[in-house]
Amino acid sequence: MDVNALFENFSKQKIIVIGDLMIDAYLEGKVNRISPEAPVPIVSFSSREERLGGAANVALNLISLSASVSVCSVIGKDSPGDKVIELLEETGVQTDSIVRSKQRKTTIKTRVIGNNQQLLRVDEEQTNDISQPEEEALLKHLEKEIAKGVDAIIFEDYNKGVLTKSIINKALLLA
Repeated sequence: MDVNALFENFSKQKIIVIGDLMIDAYLEGKVNRISPEAPVPIVSFSSREERLGGAANVALNLISLSASVSVCSVIGKDSPGDKVIELLEETGVQTDSIVRSKQRKTTIKTRVIGNNQQLLRVDEEQTNDISQPEEEALLKHLEKEIAKGVDAIIFEDYNKGVLTKSIINKALLLA
């Protein structure tokens, strides 16, 4: 099979990505001095950018290959979770199988960049396994997605609690 045929066939693929969705945030600016309070650089803020990370980045890569993509995950019922949904929908990723939980926070990894160099990363995350009710809700969504027909399932794990042993085992059985 030649490369062109491979990419043409990709556009016919329905793929489910199961895993940890997150926001990769970047705070950028210039460093011109050191703080008098502690020996750390002072970043004079100039811009903020938010990108999809984790399983969402995998989904974006599949969309760039023209696949039809759905994500199954659990994120917080919070403003970062709203941003994840917004960014996914802008790119054409199906978001109907994302469980929104009041008990979880959406992962944000914020990188502070000064003079084009990463100085610091701040992680806002929750890494414990999802709860039993969250697992059950996720599996119901997954079952519906698989019933629609699927060509592949991709597991993406950043160890943030979505891919429990139970989720993996039941997903494999459903497939």
